[in-house]
Amino acid sequence: MPNHPSTTCDSNQAMLCDNRLKRIEDTVNLIDKAIRGNGVPGLKEEVRVLQARDAARSRLFWIVVGTAVAQVATLGVAAGVLGEASLSFLGLGPQGVVSWGAMLEQGAVLFLQAPAIALSAGGGLALLLTALNLIGDGLRDRLDPRAARQT
Repeated sequence: MPNHPSTTCDSNQAMLCDNRLKRIEDTVNLIDKAIRGNGVPGLKEEVRVLQARDAARSRLFWIVVGTAVAQVATLGVAAGVLGEASLSFLGLGPQGVVSWGAMLEQGAVLFLQAPAIALSAGGGLALLLTALNLIGDGLRDRLDPRAARQT
């Protein structure tokens, strides 16, 4: 007897197979209740519970993915900007390119003659990193429903 494609599982699809088996088990349980006669009045409620469970899983997945992507993206950009500025300040960054680190390096050399160069570069870098951090916090608060309930 050939195996039906929806009932065979290979190792790459273990999670998908587990979900399929769970749904098959839930369906068999519903059919069993309907056949025995003791679950017919509550059959609609059972289906609604299963649909609500699937919707909750999907929503939870998107909450976790959205929160993780938002935090990694904003922290990654901030870390990249700070890393580039640090390397450029030490003279290890790209030469001949305007960057926060190069401006801070020039400002450190000329700090006594023109402190505005170092202060504007440092203030601009601090403002940019703070803005990225606030964007990340705002996205986390918007995408994480538990954070809204705690405040």
